[in-house]
Amino acid sequence: TAGEVELARHAAPDAFTLVLTDWGPAFDPLREPELEPELTANMEADLDHRAPGGMGLFLIRTMSQASYRRVGESNQLTLRFPLPVQL
Repeated sequence: TAGEVELARHAAPDAFTLVLTDWGPAFDPLREPELEPELTANMEADLDHRAPGGMGLFLIRTMSQASYRRVGESNQLTLRFPLPVQL
């Protein structure tokens, strides 16, 4: 239902995966940032002069192998974090 978020986690030898599901309006956090500049972090400004917002999307896009899909009335964001190879 609206306002709820479901979080599932999956561990494998090569990656840790989080699957976040919500039932809000459709929102693809992976779409091109140029389409919504207000959601893009100003990476040129220092922390004292940076407007709030956009860092979460930046981290998703740069630190994980992410995918988004709309499933019925829900948003499903999958974040895969590859694990270091152990020798």
